[in-house]
Amino acid sequence: MKTKKYSSSVCITFVLFAIIATNLFSSCSHSIGTGNLSFQFRSSDLQRLISSNSTMPKSRGDEDNDLYTVEIAIKGDYQKTQSIKMFYIDTIDEYNADFQVPIGATVYVTIEVYFQNDNTETMKILSGKSEEITIQRGSNSVEIKLEGMNIDLEITGENCNSVSLIPPASYNFTFSSDLTSEQAISFFSLLQKSWSQLGPSVLDMSNATTITSLVDDENRNYPADNIRKMILPPNITELGFDFLQCSVENLETIEIAPNGSTTFFVEDGILYQRNAETTEFVSLWCCPAKLDANEVTLNENTQEIKNYAFYGNENIEKINGLENIQTIEGSVFYNCKKIKELNLSGLDTLISTYNFQYCSAEKIIFSAGVTKIPCNSFVGCPNLKDIYFSSESPVELEPSNPFACYAYDEEKYSRTDLCPEFFDCNPDLIFHVISGMKAAYLSAADKTNTSDDDENPSYIYGFANTEANAYASTTFGCDGNLSDHIVDDIE
Repeated sequence: MKTKKYSSSVCITFVLFAIIATNLFSSCSHSIGTGNLSFQFRSSDLQRLISSNSTMPKSRGDEDNDLYTVEIAIKGDYQKTQSIKMFYIDTIDEYNADFQVPIGATVYVTIEVYFQNDNTETMKILSGKSEEITIQRGSNSVEIKLEGMNIDLEITGENCNSVSLIPPASYNFTFSSDLTSEQAISFFSLLQKSWSQLGPSVLDMSNATTITSLVDDENRNYPADNIRKMILPPNITELGFDFLQCSVENLETIEIAPNGSTTFFVEDGILYQRNAETTEFVSLWCCPAKLDANEVTLNENTQEIKNYAFYGNENIEKINGLENIQTIEGSVFYNCKKIKELNLSGLDTLISTYNFQYCSAEKIIFSAGVTKIPCNSFVGCPNLKDIYFSSESPVELEPSNPFACYAYDEEKYSRTDLCPEFFDCNPDLIFHVISGMKAAYLSAADKTNTSDDDENPSYIYGFANTEANAYASTTFGCDGNLSDHIVDDIE
């Protein structure tokens, strides 16, 4: 494995305190003597990372072989180093280093953290450097941001389910040319054990020419959320239903290997899939959450948006071409942070669950084909001002699961309390409906069991049902006057 500095991400921040104790030897105008420069190295963050990662050993039981070493150095006008051995890191919280530094000296501080593996190979996993500081009389302090190292690692059939990953290092994972789909899934399973602990990493599958399918929908062993760049295999034809669920939220770029797949393609940074039967039907699979764009235009043949496609997007404010979309799957716009408007006036089928939870949209337009709002669609949408329903009958509701309210306020709600749609949304939200339909919406307070199994009922609620619509009730922070929130102005 090769290591190199990965400077674009700060993994851990340690604050080092410098305290100067001044010794004056005369009353002349110039300071004479030395100061005591004391550094306190807090290892609690590093301890947390390593202790929580099941692939990382804590100790080997031999006190002569320290696993971690911290090298602290004063550099500049005055230079000195101190080495701290860190054995049993999961039980030790902090270390102290003291230096005598001349007053007036301009210095900076560096820290390097090394890990020694079972084969006695020493690897630098963290490093950091402070700004320069001129030692003054009294107290001084510096701050160092420790950054993880970037490690090149080839994933092969031999190490795909056994390689030890060292947090908080970042990795450039590359798949070997003979890696199989099954071995790739095994590696994804191992990668998930380091969930959120590794630094931003690259997953390069461009050499894996034998991989045509990456599907594990039963166990959902897919790339974890520390992947910032992903390159798919050149011959990929099939991805699992939830393949991008975990990784999409931190993705900056997604690519296809050069001269690659005839099934998938990337356009303007967005991953699409061609339909096997017609080129006039394209599915959108992934718009990376950290894509550097505030406006995107969908491929002109896009008619379907897959699960999690815009999940957690941080930058996009406007999506052109949404009005042509016929189908959207689940969690598509979940936690989008800057989107302003979603024009879904072309939908010809019902939407799926979780699509608009915690979404920043201020305005959403639905087609007449949307006659039901699935559970968990609208929870935590404080910016939402206007929803347009063009259905010729009152839209029906599936209330959100109980945990949505409980997660919001554990003291006020229990795990079994039914959580209504539009919970924790904008108090001034307006529902726009077809002209003359307001009275029908206000009288739609029914509750219907759609299941043939009486022991396991499945209910559909009318739009004005107090259990299902937060604006029809005073229980969930609204005034209960649903009439003030419905305007029948759609012609």
